[in-house]
This record gives sequence, C-alpha cells and structure tokens, in this order.
Amino acid sequence: MPNKAGYEGQLVTGDRSSYLIGQTEIPARPLSPALYLVATPIGNLADITLRALE
Repeated sequence: MPNKAGYEGQLVTGDRSSYLIGQTEIPARPLSPALYLVATPIGNLADITLRALE
C-alpha cells in the first residue's frame, strides 16, 4: 500500500504491519490465535478503530 500524505490506515511491509495515523507510523503487535469479540459502534461505522478492522 503506498504511503500517501494525509492517508490514514494500515501499512503492510514484508512480514510487519503498522498503522499510519496522520504522519505518525505506529507498529502493530501480532495477535495470538484466539477468538476476538469486537464491539461495533451503533450509527456510525466510521467510529470503529483500525485495530478492530484488522
């Protein structure tokens, strides 16, 4: 995924994953295999976190 100015979302580079929020890159920790329950917002799906989308 290209790194564009102003773009916010998940960046995947090789075997590592990180999030770009504004112009700050935040590394994502790997998740252990498990069942994850994620609450979704009622009314505005844009309020969901990037981690929940992953």
